[in-house]
Amino acid sequence: MSATILNIESKYRTNPAAWVSVNDFTTTVGTAVNASVVMQPNVSLYCLDHPNRRFIFVETPEDVDLSQHPFFFQAQFEHAQRLIAVPYDVLHRMAAAAPLDDEKLILLYSVGRCGSTLLSEVFNQFDDVISLSEPDVFTDLLKMRDENGRFDSELKQLIHSSLFVLMTPLTPKRQSHWAIKFRSYNVELADLIYEVVPQAKALFMYRNAVDWARSTARAFQKLQSEKGSVGTAVERKWAARSAALHGWIGEQSDGLVQKLLNRVDAQAGVLSQPSLTLRKRLFPALAAYEQQLISGDLSRMEYITLEWVSAMQKYVSLHRQGVPMLAFRYEELVAQPEPVLAHILAYAGLRTDDLAALLTVFEKDSQRGTSLARTAVRSGSDNELTEIHLNQLHALLKNHPDIATSDVILPDTIGFETVNLRLGD
Repeated sequence: MSATILNIESKYRTNPAAWVSVNDFTTTVGTAVNASVVMQPNVSLYCLDHPNRRFIFVETPEDVDLSQHPFFFQAQFEHAQRLIAVPYDVLHRMAAAAPLDDEKLILLYSVGRCGSTLLSEVFNQFDDVISLSEPDVFTDLLKMRDENGRFDSELKQLIHSSLFVLMTPLTPKRQSHWAIKFRSYNVELADLIYEVVPQAKALFMYRNAVDWARSTARAFQKLQSEKGSVGTAVERKWAARSAALHGWIGEQSDGLVQKLLNRVDAQAGVLSQPSLTLRKRLFPALAAYEQQLISGDLSRMEYITLEWVSAMQKYVSLHRQGVPMLAFRYEELVAQPEPVLAHILAYAGLRTDDLAALLTVFEKDSQRGTSLARTAVRSGSDNELTEIHLNQLHALLKNHPDIATSDVILPDTIGFETVNLRLGD
């Protein structure tokens, strides 16, 4: 079973937090090698090259421990020496020969901006745990999913093979557990991941919507103004044309028609139909507000609130489906760190006999050295929540009965075990 070496000529990423892609690198085709090379400790899964049906791995220096970096995917890019491409079917055959030990797998989902990176670092303090913070192949997988579930069968096979290679030794540690912390929107894959690894211990971390929005606005400079909407006036003008053309043409188009579509979509920018389709996969709550988004009637504050709503609503959906998951809030972890952390560790099957040492992790900036470090996050007036922003947030939440308030408590939340929300059928 063979793989192909791709020699890196150059690297290029303008936004360190952007989704990863094989196009982050300019490469030349190298030699063929045995696919077993991807099981080496200094080789790790980076992304999918789905058009060519290949897994893309990065090879990094042997003395670099990617698990110790705040963001796994950023460290992979920074330290990549060469790429290795493995066809889907080849890795699937390798994975099929080695069943996953899912009882030893910890899955950390969250709304983001809630301390989940710190918790990932807590897991890494154990001598027998490898914790990976945001391997971004799962975003590639999510981008493939559609609302009709047409590709769910293939996605589950890709998830299985991805977990197979991620759960391989990266360090000299004697592994007994693996932990994976996901990007916030990867919770949209949680039901499929549960079907692949039903014995894994799944966690969901969340935070009050107001504090979450304040942190998000500062970290990503998403507000800019109280009345600002997503996209420009020019993009909104072309967005309707993009939607109409894609609806008329469908998925099939010849070369000339595709060129026309590409030109229209380029003018529509973030509001083009392909862009909106992708955004709705990551943030499904956005679907009900699509026309407001295109017309410019959806504010930036409302847009980012829908990111929080999407993750929270997904948890509610998973709870209805009976997917086992332990929820906990940032607020309780800060206010009562010892009992909450003990509960989390016990649920995950980890020791709870050295909590004092583990709690020192919470004194650190888990994202130090990255674009999201505390020293890099801007708190200028353009990104501070005003009364207008707060009114927009609270008004939008009222449209979502299951999570209608900013401080809603989800079922099965640590410290609120007696809470039983009356979730719809």
